[in-house]
Amino acid sequence: MNCKKEQMHDLDYISYKDFLGKSDQYRSKIFEPFETTDPTDSLVELQNRFKPPDVTSALTDSDFITLHNFLLNMSKLTGLLLIMSGNESETYSGTGFILKLRRQTNCPCPCPDQQSHNGDHQEHAIVTVSTAYHVFNKENKNSKRRYEKINEIWSKYKTELKLGYRKGYKTLEQIQRSTKFQTLYGHKLIEMDKDLDYDCDWCAVECVTHDTTLIQRLEKTLSRYQSGLKKLYHLSLTKYTDVDMVVIVGYPHNWSLRFSFGNTECPNKEELKVVRSNQLWCRYYYDNLTCKGSS
Repeated sequence: MNCKKEQMHDLDYISYKDFLGKSDQYRSKIFEPFETTDPTDSLVELQNRFKPPDVTSALTDSDFITLHNFLLNMSKLTGLLLIMSGNESETYSGTGFILKLRRQTNCPCPCPDQQSHNGDHQEHAIVTVSTAYHVFNKENKNSKRRYEKINEIWSKYKTELKLGYRKGYKTLEQIQRSTKFQTLYGHKLIEMDKDLDYDCDWCAVECVTHDTTLIQRLEKTLSRYQSGLKKLYHLSLTKYTDVDMVVIVGYPHNWSLRFSFGNTECPNKEELKVVRSNQLWCRYYYDNLTCKGSS
């Protein structure tokens, strides 16, 4: 692997193991935006330090747990996206995030696995996954052509979202063939940045599964994620109005799950246009470490 950012990997990427175990490295990344600290301070000193004058409030233990649990649920909704050619001779990878899920009844599941069951699975779920468009067409840098070719690309490739890849390292072929990971099968492209006047790189796809246990678990995780999001949003407007933190969850270099912490850059947000229901289409700037596969 040749990566220009290799010297930053160990320092800036937090593994799922370190995240789950609340390691010192992970905790320092969490507490840093809330307190002005010397990087040589011990964790105990960091936690016991009085809040500096330019911070509204130091992070409390209960709010740390709220943030940690939110990131935990976010990680459970984040999967490794595999895009494979029809004969599986070429595979791309990226990161996909589950936005929503809706159940379907009285109609066969359209996933490839369904074909071997003679249409037995009449109940399934359609799962909306957000990702970056360039994952599907990394070779083509010309903006107009890359948008025009999207339907052609989608029809030529098979897409799968793998969940549960949280430790170790496997090749894309090993990940694809492993039975340890739960799989959502790509069904169709539903949305993307269509405005060629902007350098946008977002799209969403629909994936399907008839695994009822997985469906129930994803529904519960989505509910907890949305509840945590509301709590953190309220805290950002009231208690931590001046705290600047950006967290990216993904699979850089198709490693197992990694967390990357950083801050917004100036300008932190660019409002591109107004879309439906007066919602703003924005581009955000940040300094987090990201590598190939993080998108």
